[in-house]
Amino acid sequence: MSLFDGWCERRNVTALAYLMHAWPMIDDDVFLIRRLLQSLRELEKYHQDALLESEAVLIALLWKSLSDLD
Repeated sequence: MSLFDGWCERRNVTALAYLMHAWPMIDDDVFLIRRLLQSLRELEKYHQDALLESEAVLIALLWKSLSDLD
């Protein structure tokens, strides 16, 4: 939610477009989490300039904590 709120406030359309690939997160379905992680990874890879440093750190933390889900 923090990323979503920040991107809405800044009107960061690029980042929001990537987030929408897995939005809304209505439950903790592993498939949705994997899709979210993949979208955020692609955002980092192709549009690093669209992210604040704190957002990049948060994405890295999310990736680290959620990537083990199976």
